[in-house]
Amino acid sequence: TNKKSDKLEKIIKEKNNDSNEFYKWYYSLKTAKVDSESEVFWVDGLGSEWFSFIQSYLIQITKSSKYKISDYRFVRVNIPSTTKNNRFENAHHILDLDRFNHSASTYLFPDNFIKQIDLVKDIFDKIIETARGKKISIVSDHGFSFLCRKEFGNFKILNFENDNHEGRCMFTDKPTKSDKDFLSHK
Repeated sequence: TNKKSDKLEKIIKEKNNDSNEFYKWYYSLKTAKVDSESEVFWVDGLGSEWFSFIQSYLIQITKSSKYKISDYRFVRVNIPSTTKNNRFENAHHILDLDRFNHSASTYLFPDNFIKQIDLVKDIFDKIIETARGKKISIVSDHGFSFLCRKEFGNFKILNFENDNHEGRCMFTDKPTKSDKDFLSHK
């Protein structure tokens, strides 16, 4: 629908009300554990917003093949959720989705969304083809929340100098106190 629902607004306010509430849900998620025997494919920018789509798509494309899906895990990344802070060593680093999302000067709904769906399908088709029967793990470092877009009022809301990732985070040595709009994390 390309809009923020009342239900989502309520969940965000409840779960991110303050640092205690945020950390309670955030640290309830496990961290990624990659099987040492598997070949790792790191899809940069593939966030939790794609989780149910990926599950459905993988089930669909593996039904008629010798592949078996053994596990799905919804896990947390390191804060801040930037690529620099969430690297997967010795992985096939797939940048297609991240590049597409960063290259779009304006988000056009539904056109960009349809392109993202096709791109995610292509990425997973290539991963399955490349895997050729090997055990694989597919991981990611961050997603692209629609809530960061200008029309939802959160784009560079604090307008920090020296911010990173379109105003989503800033690194500082100065003591900073959390408030309703941001979380100071050490």
